[in-house]
Amino acid sequence: MSATAPDANDRAKIALVGAGVIGAVHGQVISKLADRVELAAVVDTHPDRAERLAADRGGKVFTSLADALAAVDIDIVVVCTPTGRHGEVAIEALQAGKHVIIEKPAETTVAKTDQIIEAQRKAGTLVAVISQHRFDPSTEIALAAIEKGELGRL
Repeated sequence: MSATAPDANDRAKIALVGAGVIGAVHGQVISKLADRVELAAVVDTHPDRAERLAADRGGKVFTSLADALAAVDIDIVVVCTPTGRHGEVAIEALQAGKHVIIEKPAETTVAKTDQIIEAQRKAGTLVAVISQHRFDPSTEIALAAIEKGELGRL
């Protein structure tokens, strides 16, 4: 799959890693985009959580990303694990040549985030971090105030 959006006959296949609360939200969104994407795998170290999400949203269940990547054709890995595991999952997916979407934050330290960036550069695939409030009116107001110097030195 290329970095461009798939056509209707070529839906992107997604592995969702992390079937907890935020993973369920991502699963719901993926279901709403079923004309463009397919939930092909649900990965969680707790199989019961993965099974519940897959029963609601589709996809095969796995307890490791490595197993999912070996068994299912995947284009995009969506990382919804606990924050401290984002980097390890993202890097594993990138090293496998997959595009990656990471629930915020990308990682807990700049050094770990830099490792994700380096893996992305080597892979030549795309990485995106969820930032659903970036265009909210309050965010726009805060950014304008920062640009005008109204908040002092940050």
